[in-house]
Amino acid sequence: MKNDNKRLIDENQKLKNINNELSDKIKLLQLNNINNNQIIDNNIPKMDEIKIKQNNMNELNDLIPVIFQTADKKITYAIISKKSDKFNKLEDIFYEKFPELEENEEYENQFKINGKRVIKTKTLEKNNINYSDIAVLNRIKVE
Repeated sequence: MKNDNKRLIDENQKLKNINNELSDKIKLLQLNNINNNQIIDNNIPKMDEIKIKQNNMNELNDLIPVIFQTADKKITYAIISKKSDKFNKLEDIFYEKFPELEENEEYENQFKINGKRVIKTKTLEKNNINYSDIAVLNRIKVE
């Protein structure tokens, strides 16, 4: 009987030791989890910032300069825009800078890039306008 009690006491002590070890491991895991959550929480703003910067880079990649030039080459002016912008938006910007070149009762304006007529209501992309293409302004006298 003493042997049985001693064996039970020993087993009980072993179980207590195992329980203590497991409790320590649980505490350590909880601390690691808290640290991991803090790391994640600290990195979320950085990840958001990276996403914003990636979006900005994508927008920058969508920008192209288009060079406007009069047929006589007296005026050359570059405008940076998105490939998705319609050409007439750029044309308006050009006329803000050079109002004397706007269409009027005497002159109609036509733009050509690489010898091909630009359709003003289409986007740069649909007009196949690429980086640093030159839009030559031809003023046509209206009769």
